[in-house]
Amino acid sequence: MLNNVVEIARQYMSLTIKEGDTVLDATCGNGYDTLFLSQLVGSSGSVYAFDIQKEAIERTKRLLSENECDRNVSLILDSHENIGRYVKSIQFAVFNLGYLPNSDKSIVTHAESTVNAVSAAIQLLNSAGLIVVCCYLGHTGGITEFESLLESLNKYDCDCYNIVVLKHLIRHDDAPRMILIEKK
Repeated sequence: MLNNVVEIARQYMSLTIKEGDTVLDATCGNGYDTLFLSQLVGSSGSVYAFDIQKEAIERTKRLLSENECDRNVSLILDSHENIGRYVKSIQFAVFNLGYLPNSDKSIVTHAESTVNAVSAAIQLLNSAGLIVVCCYLGHTGGITEFESLLESLNKYDCDCYNIVVLKHLIRHDDAPRMILIEKK
């Protein structure tokens, strides 16, 4: 359950999301989180899945189709910075930062757009809603992205939000980290 950030994120998804919710996969990548979110929200819920790479959207579309879970998902080829153009409110959001696995590792998430995207997601978050940000520090710019995000989040009011950082203590310094943002 605590082996990696993906397993931990799935636990929070399962605890937070209910059938009928509207949720966000801000970086759909290969589509595994999108598929899991689709199954959790059921036919009465909605999943908005974003990516800037057409390849990621196509991989996600194929995975959803293979699992017959494409009816409640909107796949959006656009930056996660622009989620406010498509979504009005959310109960949950997941971000997996870094690059698309098994693809061009030079195309990565960046500090400025990630900070803007997380800020936009926070504005859309319902009460008792949760955002999970999986930060992969090993890619070029990963540490800067993580630190920029922490600096931005440090400005939020603790009376309105709980913000927690998870780090494996007995792993290497650039092991993935997780940021949890809960709206009270």
